[in-house]
Amino acid sequence: MTKKNKEEGQGLVEYALVLVLVALAVMLVLSLLGSRVVLAYAQVIAGLNGDTLDDNAVMLSSDMDVSGSNVCTATISNISFIVTDSEGNPLTNQSVTATILANGSADQTITGTANGSGVATVAGPISVTASCPLKITLSD
Repeated sequence: MTKKNKEEGQGLVEYALVLVLVALAVMLVLSLLGSRVVLAYAQVIAGLNGDTLDDNAVMLSSDMDVSGSNVCTATISNISFIVTDSEGNPLTNQSVTATILANGSADQTITGTANGSGVATVAGPISVTASCPLKITLSD
């Protein structure tokens, strides 16, 4: 009786090939739908922060420093929005306008123009002064 030579490790190679194919499929889907995924995350985060999800500009990020005791001054910089059409597709070369509200009163208007990815960045920094405690909101 002869003993058969067993080939070991072949299953691991097959699993690795399956993982590579899955990774390629995920990369293809993300390259086709990547901007929609970014928009979906931005809208969910904006909704959690109290922004309405039915508008065509969702704020992605900003930096803010607040100082003062009776009268507060907020310095806002690096404000960026994603600009979309009614179906959620990013718009390029489109302008977006938002009003900065300090304690519920309109303080100033900011504008930006969307780049090739649909992201508009507002030049800054922008200073807002009002009585403390200071609540800053954006309205578009």
